[in-house]
Amino acid sequence: MDEKPKEKVKARFGRRMFIGFLVAGALGLVVSRELASKVGGLFDSMSLGERDPAKGVSPDSGIPRPRGKFRIYTVNGVPEFNPATWRFTVDGLVESPVSLSYNEVLKLPKDSQVSDFQCVTGWQVWDVHWEGIRIKTLLEMVKPRPEARYIKLYSSDGEYTESLSLEDALVSDVLLAYRMVGDALPEEQGMPLRLVVPKMYGYKSIKWVHRLELTDKVHYGYWEVRGYPGDATIRPENPFDIFI
Repeated sequence: MDEKPKEKVKARFGRRMFIGFLVAGALGLVVSRELASKVGGLFDSMSLGERDPAKGVSPDSGIPRPRGKFRIYTVNGVPEFNPATWRFTVDGLVESPVSLSYNEVLKLPKDSQVSDFQCVTGWQVWDVHWEGIRIKTLLEMVKPRPEARYIKLYSSDGEYTESLSLEDALVSDVLLAYRMVGDALPEEQGMPLRLVVPKMYGYKSIKWVHRLELTDKVHYGYWEVRGYPGDATIRPENPFDIFI
């Protein structure tokens, strides 16, 4: 006689718990989105990386536009660029340091590629068309000394620095870009030169590059001294694992 009332109590309790879980889950999602927006806009930026089947085309070059949108980050504003006075230097542990004007940089052997861009905060841009010079071309000009093992890169903003090992710098898709999507690199994207390292998170792709210094010691860049890992390699199995 006691079994039926107990079954009814269990049923009511189960339904209430289920509804409660749904409400709690919905509230949790709202809170999670709110928190995420405060620590980098992760949820909002996820839509920026969605592959859009309707590809736009750059009106001047006919090159397909990248899929997704860049978010522009700076730590010290966008520096002014004057092509008449700007110089690009490669020095440090080299036999023949060079200092080049902007026009001289443009006359160097150039290369192009299409590669994806992944920001450590979660957003992505696919199929970005870049043009520029390989670091190998520069190293052949300056002749690194045997003890040179790393390249330190300097930004014209006076604040941002980064580095790559020589091994990483010579990977086939690492590029110092001066054109993007068939046009001159926009100022906010690093005009006149920016590093492109597709296999690493975007904080390695330093903008407004004006100097490469070859060294025998690793250098920790702007974000790395603030807690980001020196190994910025993107791991496909978990693209956000460096912060876990």
